[in-house]
Amino acid sequence: LSPDCDVSGGSRVTLSGLTGALTESGALGVGVNSSGSGLISVNGTWNESSGELVLVTVGGGLRSGGVYEVWFVLRNGAREQASPAIVVRASVAAVEGPFSGEGYFEAMDKAAASALGVA
Repeated sequence: LSPDCDVSGGSRVTLSGLTGALTESGALGVGVNSSGSGLISVNGTWNESSGELVLVTVGGGLRSGGVYEVWFVLRNGAREQASPAIVVRASVAAVEGPFSGEGYFEAMDKAAASALGVA
């Protein structure tokens, strides 16, 4: 993730389209790292039926121009499926001023290479 504005604690980032996972709905462990600020804190809530993961920033949030690596683990389904189209949307609580707002879903880029036999 790389926000183009400061994102205060309490803001949400929703990843949608993660269909076919067998991980049960509920709290999900999420790691976030930034080379500039080190490890930061987010809470993740997973919804198995909709294939959505909602991340909520905690504490100081994310800084404009920062690059944040996010990782989490979902258990693959029993059936083979093509890689789904993943989209991301942010609901930003601005640090200052009247700039809070809801973004729109935007498709995430996918790497063209396969990893461990998965394309």
